[in-house]
Amino acid sequence: MKRLLTFAAVCVLAAATTLAQRGPIPDPLVLEGATIKLAEHTYVIRDNDVGGVPSVGVVVGGLGTLAIDPCLGRRNGDAVLRETAKARTTDELYVASRHFDPE
Repeated sequence: MKRLLTFAAVCVLAAATTLAQRGPIPDPLVLEGATIKLAEHTYVIRDNDVGGVPSVGVVVGGLGTLAIDPCLGRRNGDAVLRETAKARTTDELYVASRHFDPE
């Protein structure tokens, strides 16, 4: 029994050491250049399976452009702004953001 507990303790320590060596998790960022045109006025910036990054919807209209769920943070906002600038025809940009809670 003592050997089993010692073996289990060694395994736990080895796993903790391995996980600690991975370093910090990178910030989830919206990818630039990943915008796909779905229809005449509808685009999507794909998340490419990056955790914590939603696919951003973009709807371009005559009065403005709507960015749907552009993610959190200044860098993501800047990326969405640059991506929507490629498609929009006016300076008006509206943002619809869902509640995001990482817990």
